[in-house]
Amino acid sequence: MAKNLKVAALILLSGYMRLAHADVTQMKSSVNREETPNKIQENLILPYFFSTETMGFNLGVGGMLKGWHQDQMTIGATAFKGDVSHGFWAGVFNYRINDSERWYLSANGLLAYFPDQRAYTGARQPVAPGEVLAVMNQTMNSI
Repeated sequence: MAKNLKVAALILLSGYMRLAHADVTQMKSSVNREETPNKIQENLILPYFFSTETMGFNLGVGGMLKGWHQDQMTIGATAFKGDVSHGFWAGVFNYRINDSERWYLSANGLLAYFPDQRAYTGARQPVAPGEVLAVMNQTMNSI
């Protein structure tokens, strides 16, 4: 029984090793679904809402389009508006550069207004070596 298990493990391992070293350029890179075999383009429009303490109640709509210019490329965008905040985001993903086989470009950007959000940017006054910040002093004294 143990010998049969060793043989089976050896066969499985050798098959796995062949798959691990397979030529990936010969593998299929897309999947055709049975219910839509000829459909390359996909799209989606999705309305949404959310509410947070600092942004209030927001309504938005998002959308995406896949396969428009190139089969693998996806374009997405969303916009939302609320009581105190608003924003717009857009992106392009998996754009193949100059019909190359391996160079893809993805880019996205956000334009938004969040007046009640805190931002920790790291911008502070320079501190000389050996000098202790006032905040650190207060924290250390309270301990």
